Amino acid sequence: MEIKTAEMETLLAEVKAGWGNVSVLPDEVTRLRESNTRMETELKDMRRLVASRAGGPLTVARRSGEVSVDCARALGSIFILHCANSGKLEALASHSAQRDGLLAVARETLGLTARAALTTSDVPLPSTYSGEIRELISEYGVVRRKMTHYPIGMGTAKPPGRAPALLLAAL
Repeated sequence: MEIKTAEMETLLAEVKAGWGNVSVLPDEVTRLRESNTRMETELKDMRRLVASRAGGPLTVARRSGEVSVDCARALGSIFILHCANSGKLEALASHSAQRDGLLAVARETLGLTARAALTTSDVPLPSTYSGEIRELISEYGVVRRKMTHYPIGMGTAKPPGRAPALLLAAL
């Protein structure tokens, strides 16, 4: 009986010695709950941020004459799917594994899963990229390169240095 009493006293001494560690557990649990709540809030905010940027270009500045990476992916994917629909994908990639890879990436980029026949209206350019395309058109458009500024006054006038086509035909 004395051995059991000695064991009990030893166990009680160990419990008393470890009680300091146990007594701080409620505060520690409260701190962990607050930290977890804060982390959940930050995760939700990050998910919202990623979701808001998912369909459009990132807000980083792009160089003049270039489009964002997302816009380039979308345009390239549309081009690949157009080539596939018109039967010209073989001209783009000679090996079937390359063609399959291109099609897989294009479908993934545009969010297409079925291998249904696509028309031009099935895969429109996302409106978030329209500003980038307009900027490129204004910078590099054919009309901008070839156009000669010639103000039109009252009535009609002939452009300087050029004979009208009808006059040349008559001569």
